Amino acid sequence: MFEYSLDNKLKQWLIEHAEVMDQQSGYAQQVLQRMVPESLFGLGVSEYLGGVSQSTFHDAFAALVTVAKYSLNAAFILWAQRGVIGLLAQQPEHPLTQTLLPLLLDGRVAGAPGLSNLIKFGGGLEPLQVSAQSFQTGWELNGQLPWVSNAQQENFIVALAAKTDAEQAGVFLLPDKADGVLRNEDLSLYSIQSSATTAINLRQVRVSAEHRFADCAFSFMRLFRPGFLAQQCAMSVGVGLACIEQVMHHSQQHQRFMQQARDLQTQLLQTAQRLVDGVVQNKWFDSAQELFELRLHLADLCMQCAMLELKCAGGAAYVKGKREATRRRLREAMLLPLITPTVAQLSA
Repeated sequence: MFEYSLDNKLKQWLIEHAEVMDQQSGYAQQVLQRMVPESLFGLGVSEYLGGVSQSTFHDAFAALVTVAKYSLNAAFILWAQRGVIGLLAQQPEHPLTQTLLPLLLDGRVAGAPGLSNLIKFGGGLEPLQVSAQSFQTGWELNGQLPWVSNAQQENFIVALAAKTDAEQAGVFLLPDKADGVLRNEDLSLYSIQSSATTAINLRQVRVSAEHRFADCAFSFMRLFRPGFLAQQCAMSVGVGLACIEQVMHHSQQHQRFMQQARDLQTQLLQTAQRLVDGVVQNKWFDSAQELFELRLHLADLCMQCAMLELKCAGGAAYVKGKREATRRRLREAMLLPLITPTVAQLSA
């Protein structure tokens, strides 16, 4: 249902590097470039904008699910790149879309979505951490983005929300080369160490007026959020299905787990289909609560899948050198509820 056909070379590379990307930096650029020949960034994007002809949102979702089955780290980079591409696609005629979209689609520029602060602000969970002050020819931005993924060492565009006055906020796109955009060292993380995830400080960053991509961040978020969060959910589906496949292919002595595995697989696929159908039918624009509930449910199902795989692996999962992938998938399942908006934030 959500199986995307990846090139065997890419598939094998992901299998061979999944464990090292889980724990070491240095592979983010390789991941980005290896996905370009597969045209993964253009799935579900209009051919008019340079996307893959006759592809759909379902294709984009399925590609993320499939990549996440092999490596959450790689899927995280794909999700981030797709996130900024999806943002640009909301305004096809904007000058930034015309300039940046071709560069993002072919991987020459990395897309770094720094919109978690906006999503949390929209839910009343924290204030905006970036402010923008207008001047004669543009905007000056100051503040911090504590968590930004796919911010490669060079050539990235960060998307963010900034407070523009007492009542309003806008969406901005900033190039990494703008004076005052300061990228920190990669964060030390489990599961996604090679996802180029870092904090970014903005100190008197001056950009032209066209870098404000949307005047009202809140109205824009309503349009942008369904696809962005749905593709985030694809990672839970992918990791969960990978765990289930391990259970189903395990030795016959664990047949007692098979029915539970089938039930979890069915729940994952049915919930994912409901999620995708809602995006395609534009259902989630005005039903954010239901969208968030699906996000919570998929994260929970993914954790159940990982725990079931762990039960099947038994004590071997705790012996160094054995069942490394089982422990990696468990760490991945544990991380997914913490991606903004976190399960705790959504529950609140």
